[in-house]
Amino acid sequence: MAWNIKSQQSIEAADTLLRASHFGNSIHCSYYSVLQILYHIISEELGMTEEEINRGMTFDKSSSHKWIINKSIGLMRKLPIPKPQVLKLNSRINELKDNRVLADYGETLIDAHLARLSYNESQEIKDDLITIFKL
Repeated sequence: MAWNIKSQQSIEAADTLLRASHFGNSIHCSYYSVLQILYHIISEELGMTEEEINRGMTFDKSSSHKWIINKSIGLMRKLPIPKPQVLKLNSRINELKDNRVLADYGETLIDAHLARLSYNESQEIKDDLITIFKL
């Protein structure tokens, strides 16, 4: 599966939605852009197929998104990068995830400020991941 292409399409959709003032939906797409690049990393770094990834998520009994994030962070910990950088990236990904949950399931309407912050954060996270994993 071309997760990196899907990731690019999701961030483009987030930008389009942001410009159209569909702020919650923009956050949703910003987050999924990061999640899809994490899928790509797991697929490339571990040679796992989509089916194997899905089986791993089911076997682990954690939420699928948490499994993907934790698996990716585990891969980063094996690389020669400072632990604080890995922890910070993990925190940023989870903060974006929290924004997505708020946007998708919260009753409060999302404003332009949070949508723009989430969009920018997703771009920065993806840039960091691309650099770390040399994608």
